[in-house]
Formats: sequence, structure tokens, C-alpha cells
Amino acid sequence: MTKVIRAEIYKLFHSFYLWGIGLGYLLVTTILVHDHIDEMSYLRSGMYPIPFMLFFIIALAIVMIGNEFDQRQIQGYIAAGHKRIEVFAGKLTVYLLGSVGIMLGTLLLDGLAGLLIRGEAIDFGTVLFLIPSFIAIVVVPAFFAFLFKDIGKTLGSGLVCFVLMIASVNTAGISDKAVYLPYGHSLLGYSEALPADRTGLLLLDLAWIAVFVIGSYVAVCRSDLK
Repeated sequence: MTKVIRAEIYKLFHSFYLWGIGLGYLLVTTILVHDHIDEMSYLRSGMYPIPFMLFFIIALAIVMIGNEFDQRQIQGYIAAGHKRIEVFAGKLTVYLLGSVGIMLGTLLLDGLAGLLIRGEAIDFGTVLFLIPSFIAIVVVPAFFAFLFKDIGKTLGSGLVCFVLMIASVNTAGISDKAVYLPYGHSLLGYSEALPADRTGLLLLDLAWIAVFVIGSYVAVCRSDLK
């Protein structure tokens, strides 16, 4: 598996799509953050756009997973003798590194901006707490990429999820239901509504992660990848 991970990390950092998607995520987030910094801290303002940025993560899942099925690169790993679980774990690990890295790095830059411009303290406790919710968010488009194994269906299913998510964010009373949804946890952080005891939210994130990771692996195991 380490050979797969090394190869995937090399491709990740030497490909334009990571830097292009990351820069696009950062620029759009910066625009949205400035709508709220007059009312709250930079870090809290940076939590607000997170659900709206899912389309960038969908794009990353498409190019890192869906496109590689189309190009038969994943099938090539298996034909070369790597076990399916090694290929799956390697692809998923590097995808998580790229997608969560973009989300976490952008949020930390927002916090750093608040520190440098206004002297605002960075709430590292909340940032660390949000990492499992970030993982729970990004494994959803990864699941569709592993399930459908192409660009078109991954894009279509991802956009359906994105539209449903945006619709739910704009639904009255969403704050009462946000505790059950990974992307809702950033909204709770934005509104300063995170509970003091966050164990239940963490367990919910882990449950979401387990469901979609196991589902992704089952999809890979049941596929004809020869």
C-alpha cells in the first residue's frame, strides 16, 4: 500500500488540479468571508462558507477517483498485482489528504488573517473538532466516485447532493437539525452554537465516515476492475 500512496502523493502534488481547485476554493471562500467579518471573527466567518464549497470537493473527487477509473489507472494498479484493499486505501488516503487539506488550510488562513489584522485568538479546539466533520463531508463524493467509476455519474450525483444540502441550509429551523449532519457542524461553529460536550457530534461524524467508507470499499470489491 505504501507504494500506491507514494505514487498517488507524487501525482497529487505534481498535478495542476490540486492547486487549481485549492486556489479556487480559497478565493471564493475569501469573498464569502468578507460578507460577515464586520459582525464576527475571521475564523467564525470562515466556517460559514464550508457547506457552499462542496462543489470544489466534488471536482476533486472527479479528477482524483472518477477520472482514474475512466483512464483505467486504478485497474492498472490491480493488474500490476496490488490488492484491491491496498489500492482503495491508498486512493482514499491521498484524496482525504488533498480535500481535507484544502478545507482545513483555508480555515486556518482565515484564522491567521484575524490574528494578524485584528489580534483575534485562533480557536484551535474548534478547528480540530471540525476535522472529523470535514472527513465526513468529503467521503460522500468519494463514495459516488467509487460507486459509479466515471466522471459523468460522479458529477451528477455530487451535484444532486450539493443542491439538497444548499436547500437544507436555507430551510427554517436547520439549526435544530444541524447536529445530525456533518456540514451542519461548521454552521454550529459559525453561530457559536456548538455544545460544550461534543462527544455526541464526534460519534455522529465517525458513524457517517464509517458508512460511506465501508460502502465505497464494498463498491470496489464488487466491481470488475480487470
